[in-house]
Amino acid sequence: MNIIAEVAQGFEGNLRQAELLALGAIRAGADAIKYQLVYADELATPDYQYYNFFKSLEMDDHAWESIASLIKKHQKKLFFDIYGDKSYQLAKKLGASGVKISTTDFYNEDLIKKALNAFETVFISIGGIPIEEIDNLVRKIALYDNFILMYGFQAEPTNVEDNHLLRLARLKDRYQHIYFGFMDHSIGYLEESFYLPIMVLNMGITYIEKHITLDPLLKIEDHISALEPQKFKKFVCTIRKMQKALGNPELILTEKEKEYQNKAGKVVVAKRNLSPGDIIQEQDVELKRVRNGNSEKQITRLSHVLGKTINLPLEMNAEITKDMLLSNRKLVAALACRVKSSRLYAKPLQNLDIDKQRTILDYILSCLKEEACIEEIVLGISRGEENAVFIDYAKKNNLPYIIGDENDVLMRLIQCGVESKATDIFRITPESPYTYYEAVENAWIEHISGDYDATFLDEVPDGSGFEIFKLNALQFSHHNGDERHRSELCSLYIRENREIFNINQIDVSKKMKRTDLRLTVDYPEDLILCRSIYTHFKDRFSNIPLNEIILYLDKNPYLKALVQKYVEDGLKNMYL
Repeated sequence: MNIIAEVAQGFEGNLRQAELLALGAIRAGADAIKYQLVYADELATPDYQYYNFFKSLEMDDHAWESIASLIKKHQKKLFFDIYGDKSYQLAKKLGASGVKISTTDFYNEDLIKKALNAFETVFISIGGIPIEEIDNLVRKIALYDNFILMYGFQAEPTNVEDNHLLRLARLKDRYQHIYFGFMDHSIGYLEESFYLPIMVLNMGITYIEKHITLDPLLKIEDHISALEPQKFKKFVCTIRKMQKALGNPELILTEKEKEYQNKAGKVVVAKRNLSPGDIIQEQDVELKRVRNGNSEKQITRLSHVLGKTINLPLEMNAEITKDMLLSNRKLVAALACRVKSSRLYAKPLQNLDIDKQRTILDYILSCLKEEACIEEIVLGISRGEENAVFIDYAKKNNLPYIIGDENDVLMRLIQCGVESKATDIFRITPESPYTYYEAVENAWIEHISGDYDATFLDEVPDGSGFEIFKLNALQFSHHNGDERHRSELCSLYIRENREIFNINQIDVSKKMKRTDLRLTVDYPEDLILCRSIYTHFKDRFSNIPLNEIILYLDKNPYLKALVQKYVEDGLKNMYL
């Protein structure tokens, strides 16, 4: 985080005053000092009401050289606001670390591009600029990587409620690969304005610009938004302390966090006395803290013990560890893969991330591996030479696979189960990357606890639902169904014969019941949408939450419109 002491016009054309402000900023611990390099004829015509005032701010080159020398002596950065060629040339001559293009010159594209080509850092003020115009400028300077968009509104001064800091978060979301700074123009003597910049620390900004003055009682130019040096020093110290709280953005636990989790986290314990051979049901276990547990053997999720057999006697409140369990239920994810498609070739192998060559199937596998209740992943590959690419993929990723009839998808799922000695099959389609994974664990708990033949999660965006089956239920369907039930509609027999199966229908919240959205890849437009989602979230989530995807699509209706013509067809087949 860089803190700029903003002198602006506070030097009032006086060299000594300009030097005192620089010394105050240096002693306060600012990283940089910024002045407005004013020449009246660059700013206004002679009949402009403040033309003579601008004239009074002009200083000769020797004065500015003295200021530049002072700041460089103390190893601080020097920035200037520039308004035309004369101030641009002098900033270059003085070796400024960077320049700022104020809102008044936002549309001065020639000056902006000259600055981008000449300086290490270029600040561009966007306060009060319509978003369409910001979009336009960002497109034109997209090839440069040395500019920073400065958010902040100057209303001489700016009231706290007029800052609209949430807009900064929205802008950061809109321009993810652009650096941002915050210009604070709030009333300097108000306590809340002192802490206002702290509120934007967690928004990923790289610069904070805060006005500095010698003493508010002197009422020198721009004093209303400024802090005197002693308060500025306190401000800098506060920012530095609070910045430490941001920590590291990597989503990896620190050693202290791991230590706390081991000490304070709950683990699975027996809720009643258990005997060897007992099959654990939901009513048999609960989560509690225990003393001196073995972290390597501890179990922290109920779903990891349900349906498994205890191999030794346990008293109530005894911890259940991994070495005490024998598994008699095994959930396996079966992915039916084939190259053939009339709409899009080898859909699971299309890239979500073009730069890193990360495919839809790559992403699905990474998500499935995060689900502890899924013990194995098996590819059910269609027979035929053209599908050898999936065999190569399975071997490369050390995945078990079977080869089966292209048209008998149901049998391929059964073969996956038999190959892996599964008792239950988790089914999604391998061209649908954004499954509602957050619901998988609870669905498995319900599936086991209710001893269901099938568990369905429907009524969510097309492509994000899933199904869980007992393997013997699929085998019964294959034996009693017809050709239609053995096709890609492989759950159809169970859905059509609910009276002979024990079926669990997972209820989802209203906000997730978005059948108006489509998240499967059948057409090129689907792929564009899914790539856009992945690009937007890839640096934030390894497994993108479905609710975040829904919010993103609602904010970007043009993406929804891309696939709207396919939504109606998807609704007809969303459970199949």
